[in-house]
Amino acid sequence: MFCPKCGTADQTPETFCRQCGGFLPDFTKPVKKSQTPQDHVRANLFLNALTIAVSFTLAILLFTILAFKPDTHPLIHLTVGLLIAMGF
Repeated sequence: MFCPKCGTADQTPETFCRQCGGFLPDFTKPVKKSQTPQDHVRANLFLNALTIAVSFTLAILLFTILAFKPDTHPLIHLTVGLLIAMGF
């Protein structure tokens, strides 16, 4: 193994060079693939769709369970409205 900084040969696969102290990369470990912008867009679209689905589901559940009871607090109606607005 050669040091990429000073070129010293016969390095043991340690973390740093014995001659100059430079970082020695470990070539036995696979390098993690960086994510492309399309991967980020795809992940954001999935999370947006999940947020919309959860918001509408919670709004429908709150509205059907609590909206027509006579002692329902007005905050429940406001919460349902905010959950629906989050979906848009």
